[in-house]
Amino acid sequence: MAESVKVIDPNSGAGYDYDSLYDGEAAYAGLANGDLVTLDRQVTFKCRCTGGTADTTAVTIDGWTTSATQYIKIWTDPSESYRHNGTYETGNHYRLEVTIAADGSIIDVEDNNVKFIGLQFTLSPSASLTYGSPLMFGLSSVVTGCIVDSCIFKSAASGTIDYANGIWCGSVGTSIVVVNSIFYDFVLGGVLACAIYQNSSGTIRVYNCTFHNCATTVTSASSNIYVINCIFDGSTSADVTSVTSTTYSATTRATLTGTGNRVNKSFSFVSASDFHLARNDTGALGYGLNLYNDANYPFQTDIDGNDRGGSGEPWSIGADHLDECVYVIDPDMGTGYDYDSLFDWEAARQAVLVIPEVAKCRCTAGTADTTSVVVDGWTTSATQYIKIWTDTSESYRHNGTYQTGNKYRIEISNAAAIVYKEQFVRFIGLQVYILTVNGTDRDAIQGQAIGDGYRLTVSHCILRGCNSAGTDSDYHSGLSIWDSEGITYFYNNLVYNFNSLADSVSNNAIQVYSAGGTTNCQYIYNCTFHNNSVDLELPLLSGANTSNIKNCIFSLALVSNLGAAAATYNLTNCATTAAAFTYSDSTTNCRLSQTFTFAGASDFHLASNDAGALGYGLNLYNDATYPFQTDIDGQDRGGAAASWDIGADEYVGAQFSFKKKVSQKTFLRL
Repeated sequence: MAESVKVIDPNSGAGYDYDSLYDGEAAYAGLANGDLVTLDRQVTFKCRCTGGTADTTAVTIDGWTTSATQYIKIWTDPSESYRHNGTYETGNHYRLEVTIAADGSIIDVEDNNVKFIGLQFTLSPSASLTYGSPLMFGLSSVVTGCIVDSCIFKSAASGTIDYANGIWCGSVGTSIVVVNSIFYDFVLGGVLACAIYQNSSGTIRVYNCTFHNCATTVTSASSNIYVINCIFDGSTSADVTSVTSTTYSATTRATLTGTGNRVNKSFSFVSASDFHLARNDTGALGYGLNLYNDANYPFQTDIDGNDRGGSGEPWSIGADHLDECVYVIDPDMGTGYDYDSLFDWEAARQAVLVIPEVAKCRCTAGTADTTSVVVDGWTTSATQYIKIWTDTSESYRHNGTYQTGNKYRIEISNAAAIVYKEQFVRFIGLQVYILTVNGTDRDAIQGQAIGDGYRLTVSHCILRGCNSAGTDSDYHSGLSIWDSEGITYFYNNLVYNFNSLADSVSNNAIQVYSAGGTTNCQYIYNCTFHNNSVDLELPLLSGANTSNIKNCIFSLALVSNLGAAAATYNLTNCATTAAAFTYSDSTTNCRLSQTFTFAGASDFHLASNDAGALGYGLNLYNDATYPFQTDIDGQDRGGAAASWDIGADEYVGAQFSFKKKVSQKTFLRL
């Protein structure tokens, strides 16, 4: 089936076909006739606004023959600049602004299978009309298979109009879907003013829409409307009347009958005319029903085209979806910062999470974060987790070596740097340096009283100890987890100098201290451990524990790579400077007595002449437990057929250019 694409541009810019939608429709998009089934065509009207002029001519879509696959699409292409940004925009953003001089609509749809995507409508009827609507379906014909997606409807009605509606559906059997759209100011005409009005029987599905300052917002004469995940903000008469069901929606009013509905809520929008949810919203954010697998109309994006998340992810109510609540941490208090330390963010933001909470760390002028933080007092889950990270799209993440300057880092003396007591936490792309140690439990990251069933992710981090010369430095570790059973994913990390030159007892790169239970499991992949007393101590106390260790470098441990513990150590494709992996239960393709050639004394990237780790790793692109593809620097290790290196770094020098680069998988955990 061919697609006929015709460009609508009221400014007649380069590449246009028609200067109004009216002209394009009247010409059947240049086809011999409107029989798309016989012609086996899909017609797309791609709308632009190159010079800022609105499309001001009303149009009737009639006389076409369509099907579910041979349809009409009227849209703004999101790859161009003419679509709104989720707010009503003028300028070069395409919009239909029509002054209706007689009872009618901006677009009257009398044919089946028409899709409206990414459009803006302003209703401006002249005074004393009976009715007026931006979109009218089935005034004279039964219309089915029509979709309204990511559109904005605004009323500028005045005078004595009775029906000022956003969408009006007429003839018996007319059925449409309205999704991810915004309707506001449809109040003129009292109870007859509706954002969506169904005049007779048919099925209307209204999913994830935002309604603001409307009278009777959604109403039906036949009770065949299904409303899910909608915001009703300031309805002056009623939110819904005579609908079949309203579920997982939220309202400022006192009642809204249906499963999952929220009443007496206030909504925090970005501004008075910007109905994106603010990150501090408590009325809609994270309270929606996931419709990814909806039986009638599954979808995944919001009004901006942003991903709402697949099956199992938390969705928000309304047209907009905020997938993470992001706060910026910057010790230098640069532009856009929210808090100047992780400590201040944590103290201010303790909450029951409904969507993931993200602390995005920056260092705009070179100042380290020097305050220890305890992450406690939150309620988290597998999908509503805490993420503390440096954003790879910014310049504040390390390059795989410990860096100062404008690279975010936490530098702490004589204390644990980060103590977390929540079950679902992710640390990504951080640098943590314990500067001095004089005491016990001076860890870079310490899990304490977390509770059984936790899931911890640590990736792309550099955890640096201090080569302590003191004798009171037990339990000085890169990562320690105390008295809880759970699962740890620890990959692409560099952990070094966690030792005591005078007292080597229990100074570890990773230490798990727990007893009993059957759920302890550590997945430690592609990490580099260097100059630690003991690299892995998993766990210290008796209890069921399995440690799956793959592609790790164990370099110059002062005591041993593995501690005497109850863990089941399963090592695959690991390499060590030692003559043996003491206490290991299973080794596969491991390399002993190796010499590693790094790029420098404190740069643990593999050098081009390394013979200990280069090319000897196991490809984990399709690992059954935790697949990934990048290294500590974010460089591509290669897809399923590539050879991988051992350790946190993947050498990508010219002599290894034979490593095939493939499109990266989407790994949603990061």
